Amino acid sequence: MIRADGEDARLTGKREIENYYHHEAVQEVYGLPFPAFEDGDRVPEVIARIVHDAENSDRAWDQLQQARRDEKVSRVKKRLSTAVLPRMNHARLVGADGSGDIPAFLRDIARVCAEFRAAR
Repeated sequence: MIRADGEDARLTGKREIENYYHHEAVQEVYGLPFPAFEDGDRVPEVIARIVHDAENSDRAWDQLQQARRDEKVSRVKKRLSTAVLPRMNHARLVGADGSGDIPAFLRDIARVCAEFRAAR
């Protein structure tokens, strides 16, 4: 969709980019079982909560101060991009992206790049 300011924007069927990570890739990195992520999940928070619970902390997730939860979520986001992303492959992407949002997005990027090159 082209916005009024001329910028190209896309809506996906999922809440955020982390929802496209396959739970098996996450399991490999963390060594813990994870459910398949739902489209509307706050995936980094889901992961941070499961990891926190697995650490047998003396404080439940909901008892942590918000700043401490935010730190844990931030660490998860970094690990998703550095350790989980390299474990994603075509089969996992297809498994996590049943509606084909990512291939469509990549085709759009390729089209825009081709248009840019042609205009130069």
